[in-house]
Amino acid sequence: MQANKFTYYLTPIAKQDIEQTLDYIADDLNNIKAANDLLNKILDTIEQICEFPYAQSTCINYLIDNENVRRVFIDNYVLIYEIRANANSLNILRFKYAKMDLTSAQIWRPNN
Repeated sequence: MQANKFTYYLTPIAKQDIEQTLDYIADDLNNIKAANDLLNKILDTIEQICEFPYAQSTCINYLIDNENVRRVFIDNYVLIYEIRANANSLNILRFKYAKMDLTSAQIWRPNN
């Protein structure tokens, strides 16, 4: 087991991604339960990656050649995060629909 659990920072764009997704599910699809369930899965997943940040895959398929940028799938979505090992923290970068073409999306840039 990892000695120190990482903390996390939700970037403004990731927060916006999550809010827009949950609003779409709750309002447009009129499914508040599904939105709440997804939010709980997001929070549970963040808790898990804070404990084991290196357990998930890198984002090389999104053309990000940095082993510290990782992804984890949550239902039909992908949460992308950056490991900041020197600060014992994670930056939650994006939360997007997994079937989108994310190779051209602004996900991460060095010195973010």
